Amino acid sequence: MRRVGLAGLFAVIVVLGLVVRPAAQGTSLTILSREGRKPLAITSINNQDYVAVDDINTQFGTSSREDRQAGGLTIAARARRVALSETQNIVSVSGRLVSLPAPPVRRDNRWFVPVDFLPRALSLAIETRIDLRRPARLLIVGDLRVPASSRALTPARPTSR
Repeated sequence: MRRVGLAGLFAVIVVLGLVVRPAAQGTSLTILSREGRKPLAITSINNQDYVAVDDINTQFGTSSREDRQAGGLTIAARARRVALSETQNIVSVSGRLVSLPAPPVRRDNRWFVPVDFLPRALSLAIETRIDLRRPARLLIVGDLRVPASSRALTPARPTSR
């Protein structure tokens, strides 16, 4: 009877692992760079994928400063500045205007930017190429050569013997 209980518990753990894994994959991007792989959490807001500016600061070595009276935020990266406002989907990268699919969002004392901010604006600020491969949930930083893979797009099929 004890073996049946352990086998049942093991089966439940395996099933939960299969159910939870796809959900966890959908809530982050994998950053690939010369330094290795790192996860970057994404949050869905109004059917759009957003990244927290705090997480960008941690992952990319930038810093940010909020101006509540102006309703904006400035992200500093090396000698460049990115100015953004929660009312506009256009940001300024050291004077160069860059459009985003949606405006930044301030929620629970945190700022969030659309995922497209990373290759469109942050790459200009840090002067490093950033390639967003949305279907594979990859963010390639730098001049890495990463082959396109359809494996990330489709679940593995069991093989028959």
